[in-house]
Amino acid sequence: RRPPSEQDALADIFLGRSGGAVLRNFADAVGEVHAVRAARIHLEHARGRESIKAGNWVEVRGVREIAVAEPVTCGIPGHDHPGTEVLTDLQRVDDGPLRWEVSGRCGFATDFSYSSD
Repeated sequence: RRPPSEQDALADIFLGRSGGAVLRNFADAVGEVHAVRAARIHLEHARGRESIKAGNWVEVRGVREIAVAEPVTCGIPGHDHPGTEVLTDLQRVDDGPLRWEVSGRCGFATDFSYSSD
């Protein structure tokens, strides 16, 4: 677990409070932050088994690719990481007032390399 000062600094970066690319790309559109949590994050990039899990609060599982005619890109700065649209069998958030679960919806899978200014 990170010391509180490191966790606060990371939260400031990821929420755009420190400026830079995160603020320019999307953080300015965030209206309210429910919580900032330290969580173990598990990513699986195996084709047809893409998934992400963040603690017990968020889980998404992709089950198969969906063919689309247009290129699919990610919200990572520069949109230079093409991705794949996938069908998910689970998209779940379970954290206080944010509580929902859906299945059979589209998701997005890509590689990424996070960086900021």
